[in-house]
Amino acid sequence: MTSPARRVELPARAGAVLLSHDATLLVAGTADGHARLFDAATLSPRAAIRVPERTAAAALSPDGRLLVTGDGSGTVSVWDATTGERLRSAKAHDAPIDGLAVGGDALAATAGESGVTLLELATLTVRRRLLGDAAPSGLALSPDGRVLAVGLPESPILLLDAKTGEERRRITEPFMAAFAFAFDSAGDLLAAGGAEKTLFVFSLASGARVARFGNHDQPIAAIAFSRDGARVAAASFSLNPPSAAASARLASLASKRETAVALGVTPFVAAAFDASGTAHVACAAGKAVELFALAAGS
Repeated sequence: MTSPARRVELPARAGAVLLSHDATLLVAGTADGHARLFDAATLSPRAAIRVPERTAAAALSPDGRLLVTGDGSGTVSVWDATTGERLRSAKAHDAPIDGLAVGGDALAATAGESGVTLLELATLTVRRRLLGDAAPSGLALSPDGRVLAVGLPESPILLLDAKTGEERRRITEPFMAAFAFAFDSAGDLLAAGGAEKTLFVFSLASGARVARFGNHDQPIAAIAFSRDGARVAAASFSLNPPSAAASARLASLASKRETAVALGVTPFVAAAFDASGTAHVACAAGKAVELFALAAGS
């Protein structure tokens, strides 16, 4: 069952949307240079963070306590998601940051054709630089920070050891660029989706495909696992063309059954599961964010 959408109005046009892993925190980036934090249950404001100019990437830590942003100078900043205080910042690339991922004690940042920089989250010291002049299409860190998944158009998914940088596995599906990734909480599964408009689920141990759901009409931009790893939610975004309607789907890995909800025209989406097992999808368009809930029985 899908609950009616809840809506929060913004003072300026939305430029991004995030949900914490437990679906309790909503973050909306706005064109007036702020990251606006809301309680996802009540939609009451928590904080408004003035972010650096040309901030184009953001990520939340798995516990939702930290917000990380990346800006046009190649600098990453870490913020307290409760108070809005900037805790630290450091140069990660010489080009504008366009992708971020947080997991465990690690932070990964991409910037165009500059590969991936791995940093220590606590200090922002550079751990290592990976993949040279590659231009990743997406990336994610496992919740414990040990595995880095990187999407590359010429080799769809690389699984790298986040400590050593060594390649653990190369997955050749999907055939088109993957934009979104999610690890299950046990560290057994990786879900991926993107330009192919198909959700793939893989075993991390073997690299074998566990499931495939190909019913999206638009490219996938957000994925989340339920806490038990039994279900996965994926949301598409309006891209081909930009006026096309997006959608979200909740899928069972055991039964392969799916539940769908229409999101309307939206360039920005996020997905997460709350403690009760309900999947939540946030989508932003214009000066508003809408939240949809897909109940555990769907």
